[in-house]
Amino acid sequence: MEQNTKTGMSIFEQALGKDWQNVAPMVRKHYGLRSKSNDEIELQGTMSVYYPLAAFLLLAPARLFGGPVLLREDNIPVRVKNSSQPQNKAMHWHRSFKIPGRTRPIIFKSSMEYAGGNEIIETIGTNPRFGMGIKMAIRQEQGAIIYESTDYLLKLGALRLPLPGHMLLGRAWVEEKEIDNQHIALKFTIKHPLWGRIYAYSGTFSLCPPRGD
Repeated sequence: MEQNTKTGMSIFEQALGKDWQNVAPMVRKHYGLRSKSNDEIELQGTMSVYYPLAAFLLLAPARLFGGPVLLREDNIPVRVKNSSQPQNKAMHWHRSFKIPGRTRPIIFKSSMEYAGGNEIIETIGTNPRFGMGIKMAIRQEQGAIIYESTDYLLKLGALRLPLPGHMLLGRAWVEEKEIDNQHIALKFTIKHPLWGRIYAYSGTFSLCPPRGD
């Protein structure tokens, strides 16, 4: 059942409720895009991505849906564009990884929607209604936003089928925190119950200057 996402509020403001005001200003700016609007924001920075080669077979099926990016590189130039759209209630992500020696960047797209309570669902791919989804609980800690996966699912329009993701992929954990009034830091890990950490990335970002500057 689709949750009642309120127009004019970000999905993270809805998930955090009153605790949204305790989120650091730079992080709040990143996640403050209003639902069903034309809001957008663009960030640039560098990321380091790691996964053990033995985990490739666990991660490859998820890449068929569009993510995660299977790289083992440090200091990758990355550009992230977030946007809302008037025709749906999702927050859209477009991540562009510029790899030295490659003419085209690697693209990782996803969308996030409010799922009720303190939860959101991130759907991998270009269509928020179809694809593999990760349900995550959101909380605020010392101004940072923390996500922790609670479930995996397959989205087929209004139909949502549970997947045994925590046994297949593991539990996802994300932290985004403010470094200063111009920069944020991001950490992401997936930890498998048997194999430990099978995927991780981290990086720092700043707001892109307005177009034309």
